[in-house]
Amino acid sequence: MAGAKRLLDQSARIAALTELERSLLVEAGAGSGKTSVMAGRVAMLFSRGVEPKRVAAITFTEFAASELMIRIAHFVVTLAKGEIPRDLEIAFLGGVSAEQRANLERAKKSLDQLVCSTIHGFAQALIKPYPVEAGIDPGAEIIDPSEADLAFGEHYEAWLRDHLSGQIDDDIVAELVLADEKGALGLLRKIADFRRCNRDARPASVAWSTGAIEEFVQAVTNFRGELSRPYPTSLRGATQTYITDSFLPKTTHEGPRTKKLYDRTGDEITLDEIERIMI
Repeated sequence: MAGAKRLLDQSARIAALTELERSLLVEAGAGSGKTSVMAGRVAMLFSRGVEPKRVAAITFTEFAASELMIRIAHFVVTLAKGEIPRDLEIAFLGGVSAEQRANLERAKKSLDQLVCSTIHGFAQALIKPYPVEAGIDPGAEIIDPSEADLAFGEHYEAWLRDHLSGQIDDDIVAELVLADEKGALGLLRKIADFRRCNRDARPASVAWSTGAIEEFVQAVTNFRGELSRPYPTSLRGATQTYITDSFLPKTTHEGPRTKKLYDRTGDEITLDEIERIMI
């Protein structure tokens, strides 16, 4: 250390490495040595006799967790031999004591018990022994976002193929795609993505009325009957028809225009008059 240039934040680095009884927040830019400080702090814990199984080093990405684990292992192995890595020289000004070396040697033999992972991996490790209580598949594993996107896409495509294969009778998905292929496929994907991000989302509760459905079906049947009636070639001027209950089903009895037609029920009326009322 003789002649070495003192870092502007050296006192803060020393505190982060040696003041193990305190909870600390370290803020620094990329490449400033945060990983080394974190790895060094873990190594310092081991040097004081803390067992690896009692330490959890949590990061945000799998890559960072892997890098941190490699750095911790390097520090422990090097310190156990009595050598001091350059990044830790400020914490071992008097060298590595015999007691510290013995503690580090014990820690080196059980480094596999150290938890060094992402927050997702740590959470999974906590709940994996209790899959029923947690409501997860016992074989569930953590995958990175890109793998998750690929897996979801494959699952969605398989689901869509099943519904468009014609094997399912009266399938609403197939009907939507037949009516508007581009629009339906876009809508279905949006719904799938929404459900992926909102697993607990449920449709609003609706009280379906069997009577209303039957009435609607009958109204459609009646309307088709009206459409099939023969009309003169000219549908203007003197062409006349009669407004009947079957022509105006009760399920459509809404709005002032429809009410005007209901008021003419049983009357002889021209199609031109119907058009003027409804427009």
